Amino acid sequence: MARAKKTKKITEQEEIPGTERKTVPEVVKAGRAYLASMMERVTWLEDEKEKKAKLIEVMAKHGLTEYEDHKANLRIEYDPGEPKPKVKVRELDGGEEE
Repeated sequence: MARAKKTKKITEQEEIPGTERKTVPEVVKAGRAYLASMMERVTWLEDEKEKKAKLIEVMAKHGLTEYEDHKANLRIEYDPGEPKPKVKVRELDGGEEE
């Protein structure tokens, strides 16, 4: 017959004066800046996902897999493949691509 394990109650250990962890303001500042940037990126990613879904919806609605508009200086390629549709958007003059 197996015995039940006794669990020990963990209590907070008192700090010994002079052994406290030192605060490094430069690290705290950099860490907070990184965290803020990370949270901002998460917000942008959600916005980007919504806009990509809308673009896919509109391209599918018009039965398009490619779209090029010289007046708008825009080229869009849409691959409705599974499991995840791919979209490439770029400026015609060799600019950004997503």
